[in-house]
Amino acid sequence: HELFHIINDGFKDLFDEDEWRKFNEPNFKYADCSTCSKKLGLDTYKNTNGFFTEYSMTIPSEDMAEVFSHLMIGSSLNNSDPILEKKIQFIKNNLLKIDKNFIL
Repeated sequence: HELFHIINDGFKDLFDEDEWRKFNEPNFKYADCSTCSKKLGLDTYKNTNGFFTEYSMTIPSEDMAEVFSHLMIGSSLNNSDPILEKKIQFIKNNLLKIDKNFIL
């Protein structure tokens, strides 16, 4: 999770938060900041509905970091979640732009 924040800080142009927001349901809104929310849970959801954890619903960069961390630990989806699939592909595609040899 924290490793993604380091990657994101160095490649903000690749991990565009406005583009990321478009993956979510139109009525979903992130908080103004990660500490402006009471959504702190880090348990992985069984029914994801676009998010791996409660904390991933705070702000786009935390959502990206949670997707990255679940990819790194090999978390697989137990259901078909089209929103998460788009988020996963976004992270993978942009990591490959940084290093074409990156393996998830």
